[in-house]
Amino acid sequence: MLNHPWYLTKDGQVRRATDLEAKLVERNNGVIYYSESHHSNLVLVFRGEFKTLRKLSSVKLTASIECRSLGFRKPSSWGLFKKASLEWQDWDTESIAEATRLFPQVDEPDYFETAIMPFDEQNVPEVLTAVLAKLTIRDEQGVLVGKYLPKN
Repeated sequence: MLNHPWYLTKDGQVRRATDLEAKLVERNNGVIYYSESHHSNLVLVFRGEFKTLRKLSSVKLTASIECRSLGFRKPSSWGLFKKASLEWQDWDTESIAEATRLFPQVDEPDYFETAIMPFDEQNVPEVLTAVLAKLTIRDEQGVLVGKYLPKN
């Protein structure tokens, strides 16, 4: 579930949009943004041979997720993500934000901060955060189908 869309005006301002306005902006090759939210969706992208993936689509799978550093805290910033960048980067907001900090863009940034700690503390909400430590996917018989282990 995404937050309300925002759009970039021709004069460089960002304005909140209705869903209909967002569709019109996209139809006219405009730029849509979505703000960070209090909730997250875990999106799993399976890569592999088509035949193998096709077989998986009809199998009941179970995911086991291990997290570390679970707790409520205020993130270092809060901002808006360009919709096209979210789709291009498989919704990996952390990578988008980090890349934008390293390589700032002026006209249509992939991410821009609307509040930064500690200066805008009242505008940065406290959210439940965790770091993904391990993810395993198993089929109905308990056979390991895939796993993800972070690099660090």
